[in-house]
Amino acid sequence: MREPDLDPPPPAAVWDGYDVVEAAPAERAPEPPPAPDAPLETARVKRAWTVVVDAGEGVPQGTGRLLKLARLEVSGRTVTVEAPPVVLGRFEGPGARRTLEAALARELGGPVTLEFRAGAAPAEQPGGHRITAESARRDRLERMMEGEPVLSAAVKAWNLELTD
Repeated sequence: MREPDLDPPPPAAVWDGYDVVEAAPAERAPEPPPAPDAPLETARVKRAWTVVVDAGEGVPQGTGRLLKLARLEVSGRTVTVEAPPVVLGRFEGPGARRTLEAALARELGGPVTLEFRAGAAPAEQPGGHRITAESARRDRLERMMEGEPVLSAAVKAWNLELTD
């Protein structure tokens, strides 16, 4: 025995002459770029830094890998790059620094000032421990979560574990 339809479709005559159009999914409007003189957000700077270093624009030959591991601190529109002394020597002249600043400024949509300071060599972590494949993976995942606040919140809220 067949059950009756609870909500029968309307008669065909009601729809005659009308085109049925499915609603498009709601699209999120892109975020407007911040004002060129607005203070920089750390997560945005880290994402831009990764893009610039990966592209190699303004990055002296042989320093890209070390610059990827550099620690960044942001204050206003100044980015302090903590990197090994061997990298700092490549940025002693104003030309190399300006090229990297220009590449980063294009990515961030406004002027950026870079400051460099000596930090630990990337082969060692604080406490003198050598970097292993596991610690490098963990650091990469942590940096990814720093750059993606929504991902970070989801991982914390649901007690998730990120894997490669």
